[in-house]
Amino acid sequence: MGVAAVVDRIRAVVGETRAYLSFDIDTLDPAYAPGTGTPEVGGLATWQAQAVLRGAHFVGMDVVEVAPAYDHAEITALAAATVVWSIWRWWGGGREPDGRVMVRVDSRRVHRRSFLS
Repeated sequence: MGVAAVVDRIRAVVGETRAYLSFDIDTLDPAYAPGTGTPEVGGLATWQAQAVLRGAHFVGMDVVEVAPAYDHAEITALAAATVVWSIWRWWGGGREPDGRVMVRVDSRRVHRRSFLS
């Protein structure tokens, strides 16, 4: 199943309803996200995950299952931060209407302001 088919399936299930995404980092192959408690060989590459998420529409999201104790060289933290940052950028350029930054990514954590509050 390709990226387009996955996006079509998400749209068929979600339809026009407002959906919240909880992105489990072990969706990614351990080559891209080794720092999780349950690595899954044969997972998505980061570009595939970004393409799927770009094609779907969510009103909010989080990333779960990042395990810093297993995260060699912060590869998983970077993948998680990139997924979150990419989605925020697709939602609205990463800025509030008044110009404030909505998400700040640094090497240790992602700071975010809830879309749903």
